[in-house]
Amino acid sequence: MDVKRQNILNDKGTQGTSTGTKPTTDSGTRETCVKERPILFSAPMVCAILEGRKTQTRRAIVPTITETHCSKECACGGPSDWVWKSHRSPHVQQLAKFCPYGAPGDRLWVRETCLPDPPRDGSWDDCMYDGDQLYRNLSVIPENYRHPEHVIYRAAWTGDDLRWLPSIHMPRWASRITLEVADVRVQRVQEISEGDCLAEGCGAKDRSVFAELWDSINAKRGFGWEANPWVWAITFRRRDEQQPRA
Repeated sequence: MDVKRQNILNDKGTQGTSTGTKPTTDSGTRETCVKERPILFSAPMVCAILEGRKTQTRRAIVPTITETHCSKECACGGPSDWVWKSHRSPHVQQLAKFCPYGAPGDRLWVRETCLPDPPRDGSWDDCMYDGDQLYRNLSVIPENYRHPEHVIYRAAWTGDDLRWLPSIHMPRWASRITLEVADVRVQRVQEISEGDCLAEGCGAKDRSVFAELWDSINAKRGFGWEANPWVWAITFRRRDEQQPRA
């Protein structure tokens, strides 16, 4: 069954930028610094987030946990890792995994398929962006145009198809969606409930619908539904951080 996270991740084994301290807890103490990490979503899932239909995401744990007799308890191997205890051998093996998506309170900025959208007033040399030619050196974009209002997002585009910038290459300044991690669980993908299927943005409390969605993304990577891989089950809330530029 689900294994609740017991400890807040520290810096070890994670990648992300620090944005300061987390909110004060009920006891009045400060937790570790908030971390920001990128996370990729497809255009349909971006739409589901924007419409408030998606508040969860599941990501396969890599490398795959191959032990079939893991304990249902999660042993704490320190403040920064989960540990599964394998009982397949006489000697207990510890399998430490680090959650690449952080801990409750951390933030995830969404990477999605997009395209820089320069103004047509001549203030930005946009000749290499005309038509469907994509100039990939984003560092040449003037600082005052590094803002979501100068970005076209595939999830919202209704015109002819363009030569899009893959989501993996989206810079932080182009991201229009920031999520806050509310909960992190570890479970088998087939342990998803019908309610969680709806929270995944499937549009229905139907595990078969989610299974089809899961396979469309993960089957070719070796993490198909039938393989029933271990996953990070992340619950999040959307933050409204669209700030006017100075």
